[in-house]
Amino acid sequence: MRRFACVLALAFAAVSVGAQVQPVRVGGQVAPPRKIKDVRPIYPAIAQSARVQGVVIIEATIGVDGHVQDAKILRSIPLLDAAALEAVRQWEFTVTTLNGAPVPIIMTVTVNFALEGDLPARSCEDERSMRSPDGAAATTVSFVNQANAPMKLYWLDAAGVRHAFQTVEAHSMVSQTTFVGHTWVVADAKDECTAVYVATARPARALIGLGAGFGAVVSPR
Repeated sequence: MRRFACVLALAFAAVSVGAQVQPVRVGGQVAPPRKIKDVRPIYPAIAQSARVQGVVIIEATIGVDGHVQDAKILRSIPLLDAAALEAVRQWEFTVTTLNGAPVPIIMTVTVNFALEGDLPARSCEDERSMRSPDGAAATTVSFVNQANAPMKLYWLDAAGVRHAFQTVEAHSMVSQTTFVGHTWVVADAKDECTAVYVATARPARALIGLGAGFGAVVSPR
């Protein structure tokens, strides 16, 4: 009887393991979760000294409890990879459900390391809450398209409504007079946001065409 019970327990264990839910990718019916815990990466001093900056792209697996279970580099910047991974592994998200049941998901996130003179890219999730102030001082933003395809520029008005402005061709730059605090949205050919930028008092560059996803912005302290 005892041997039969052990065999039965092993059988149940095997079924349980086989029934584990596999992660699903964000997209289609699976909406991206909301980040509820953000940890900013520490900009490595050696990278600052070497003037290394840019976007590290990471594929993250989010468990059914919203914690990051795994993270791996998709696009590497060697001096910045470790700092980006360490931060992303501490992020937490709302639980994703599919057909009423919680499921683990796979999604792409970005960490943008920007040195002084470059505008940090903000998450597209921020667009919904952003507005452009009236009566601000003039400034300049140079949009540099690093993608292999044209990117669209929109500016947000005081009500947060998008207004189509112009297209920046692949591997080209457009210098635009704007106003301090004004919000600019970069979108792809399908009008899907890839990044959000806010103009500062100093003329600055905005490196666009770097891809979409949840992100963190890191500047030297």
